[in-house]
This record gives sequence, structure tokens and C-alpha cells, in this order.
Amino acid sequence: MKRKRVLLVNPWIEDFAAYDFWLKPVGLLYVGAFLKSLGVEVELIDLMNRYDPELQSNVKVPKDKFYGTGKFPHVEIEKPSILKFVPRKYKRYGMPEELFRNRLKRIKENGNVDVAFVTSTLTYWYPGYFDTIRIIKEELDVPVVFGGFFVRNQPHVAKKSGAYIFTKTDLRYLPQFLNSTFGWNLPDSEKDWFLDLHPAYELYARVGYVVLLTTLGCPYKCTYCVAHRNWERMKFKDPLKVIEEIEMFSEILKINDIVFFDDAILIRWQKHLKVILNEIISRGLNKKLRFHLPNGIHARLLNQEIS
Repeated sequence: MKRKRVLLVNPWIEDFAAYDFWLKPVGLLYVGAFLKSLGVEVELIDLMNRYDPELQSNVKVPKDKFYGTGKFPHVEIEKPSILKFVPRKYKRYGMPEELFRNRLKRIKENGNVDVAFVTSTLTYWYPGYFDTIRIIKEELDVPVVFGGFFVRNQPHVAKKSGAYIFTKTDLRYLPQFLNSTFGWNLPDSEKDWFLDLHPAYELYARVGYVVLLTTLGCPYKCTYCVAHRNWERMKFKDPLKVIEEIEMFSEILKINDIVFFDDAILIRWQKHLKVILNEIISRGLNKKLRFHLPNGIHARLLNQEIS
């Protein structure tokens, strides 16, 4: 039986301003890893990867500023009608449309894919997600599955994209979704997609940094935050698996910056973060790599030892 092929796409950002503050589609990379574990062929187009070799040969990409961060290439586009009153230029950030279409055409010429997956993050960036989905449909004429943070939290809006929406956070529901929606015959998996698998950074030719998650979820229920609603419970990746990911991806991708995007990395710090940091020091990784916590930390959990 012919193996199924899936295209993963990290969509455009359309906004008045955007900056590459270590933005990587980690959830989408776990989708890729999970699908690969089920025997599915996977490829990736990251429209927001400033280090994409083909992007850099087609447009002028601004130089890095600090530790792999920097400005995205962009073009001015028409503002959505609801934002017409704002006296600022509205832009599409990331890969130029012509290059994106050319990439999709090459995929179609090489046998096409069965389904495309598009991820999402911030809710107000949905115009960029919708434009990405529209162009995929125009060029590939295949079904699109739309998931991620925006879809989970605004499914009634996400449906307007015309894509199939996947609202679950736990990927164990994904085989059943694909089987029932498209008539596939994927097996159920005993693997825990987060604890047992690595995000599929091998799908990239080049990046400027690697974003990792060592935990999922948050035990707090702050009224201003939605993080606790996205996960049934907290999960803690084995510290040695985290170290394995750091060593593997820093070597494969030749990067110097590792970014932890956990929501609550200090929870159970004695058995988790402390072990990770001790391993980083004992292996000399702190002398070769830089480590960042842009998602913040819970200040009341800080003490002299962990600092």
C-alpha cells in the first residue's frame, strides 16, 4: 500500500508589526514526528523561517540582531476592513507568495501530498493563516487540516477558513481523526507523542536556533491566562531526553541558541529543571551553547540554588 504523504506548513503572520523572537512551530514539529512514527511521509514548509536557504537566495533577509532573533522580510498588503482606521502599514511577514507558490508547484509535480496541515498561534493573526490555506488549496487542490492554538480557542472562526479543523491538544486522537475524515487506515499508537518523541527538526535544512519544550501545561489557573485550559495535566519530559535533544539538534543544525518555551518550567524544579541544568553543566554544554527562557518564569519559585 502506498504510504500517505503530508505537508506541514507554518503560516504567514499578517500584522502591523512582527519580530522573530525565537518563533518556531514546535507543536507542528511534534505532529510531524508523530506522523512519521505511524509510517507517514512528511515534509515541511516554514513560511517564517528566516534561515531558509531558498528564501535567503530570493529576498534580502535582515541580519540577526541578538542570539538568532531578527526582523522578518515583509511586503505591505491591504488592511482588513476592520483595521482600515489604523494609520499604519499592514504587512505580510515571511516567505514571498511567489516563492511559496513555486514550492507548492514542485511538490505537486513530484507526486503531490494527500493532506496539508497548517498550524496557528495568536488568534489575531488569523488573516495570515487563512491566506496560507487559500494558496495551498489553489496550488495543490488537497484537503487542509487546520490546528493549533487559534483553532483550539476560536474554532467557530477557524471553520471560516474552509479547512478541516483539529481542535485536540493530544495527538493520540490524530490517527482516528484522519481515518474517519479521509478514510485512512493509520494504526493506533502506544507512543506518548511528547514524552517519547523528539520534535522533527530534521525536516529543516537550516535554522538559527532551536525551541524545545521540557514540560507541557501549567498547574496554575490564572484568570488572565489560557494555558491551563490547553492541557489535561502537566507532563514532564525525562531530563535525559531533553539533554539528548539539546545535543542532537545543536550538532545536526549547527546552532548556538537553545530556547525553552515551557509555561511553568520551575514546577518540581528539584526533579526536573535542576537535573537538566546539572547535566548541561557536567557535559560542558553551557560553554558551547546559550540558553533562553523567553516565556518567563514564576518569580516566587526562584531561590538561590536554582538561580
